[in-house]
Amino acid sequence: MTIPSLVADRQTLLDIISAACTESEKLGGGKLTFLDDAGELRLMREESLDTGLTLTGENLLSSCIASADIGSDTYNRIQLVRKNSRAGTREFFVKEDAASIARWGVLQYSETLPQNTTDSEINQRLSQLLSQKNRELTQLTMNAAGNLLCRAGFLVRVSLPEMGVDGKFRILESEHRFTTGGYTMKLVASGQSEGGV
Repeated sequence: MTIPSLVADRQTLLDIISAACTESEKLGGGKLTFLDDAGELRLMREESLDTGLTLTGENLLSSCIASADIGSDTYNRIQLVRKNSRAGTREFFVKEDAASIARWGVLQYSETLPQNTTDSEINQRLSQLLSQKNRELTQLTMNAAGNLLCRAGFLVRVSLPEMGVDGKFRILESEHRFTTGGYTMKLVASGQSEGGV
């Protein structure tokens, strides 16, 4: 898969990389993450960021505080626009979730598509975006036994049935503490909990 060439005048390098990652995802190349891996900049596929660890109250976690909120990337109405140069018009395609609109109000995401995008591709993109973006985010602040695999940008599974938390979470912040008494870490992670909070 090759993304189309980009013209990026007056944009930062991070904005250009972000746009290229987004375009790759739109074309079915999967989600890419650009991160600092111990001083080395890396572009990694989402699946390679999974630590494979499951944190539970029984094995590694000593404390956890959970909060739920809609995030800055939460949308419940998806609008895709396809330009029709021949007719001089724009065609609008919309998919929305009435239940979350009733709870949060309308949170619209809009995207312009290439003219040659087929109706089938549009319907697939609408479903994909609504599934990805129509979710409440759970943020966790956790103290746990240390593990060097837990670094910012990576994914960890957290299973706390008593709190209604079960799912994969992206580590936003990690602080590792090495003392004579042991090794612990404090993590701040965010994601969609399958159990809700």
